[in-house]
Amino acid sequence: MLPLSIILGIILATHITAYPIFDDHSSLAQDKALDWAIAAEVFNGDQYEGQPRDQPQDRSTVQPIVQPRQQPSIQLAPFPEVPPTQSCHIKENWLWNSYTVLIRIAYRNAADCDATYHALESWTTSVTDWKCINKDGFIQLTFNVALFHDSDVDSALNSRYPTVAGGFNCPRDE
Repeated sequence: MLPLSIILGIILATHITAYPIFDDHSSLAQDKALDWAIAAEVFNGDQYEGQPRDQPQDRSTVQPIVQPRQQPSIQLAPFPEVPPTQSCHIKENWLWNSYTVLIRIAYRNAADCDATYHALESWTTSVTDWKCINKDGFIQLTFNVALFHDSDVDSALNSRYPTVAGGFNCPRDE
């Protein structure tokens, strides 16, 4: 009888661990728990939960006990409020200066760009190759202005964006 119980134990252990993987992992855990209980019943000669061995087990009513995971709470520091800044460069050409200006203020819309163009045009009367784009959420200006209007460009940009820290004072690229 002892060799038969060893063989039966090996067969049951192989049957229990050889379950296919299903999408519903909770039912797999329930099946394994029930199979272990049935295996214990076979070896001990007991009945499983008062049901005879020849009746199929109703596994739909068994609910797994799942403990919710405690996630650590992460407190993020607020992003520091940075004042609007600018980055401005001038490249001097023979008859004009080429400007590249990044204004770290949120890009609004084309109407804001048009208002900036009109301010520059009224201060300098010579804006060409005008471009105003949204660069990573900020305002990017590129344009040309006739020589000797550097202070006028700074004044026009200061009038349009007075909150820029330190104002505009565009340096010449060497």
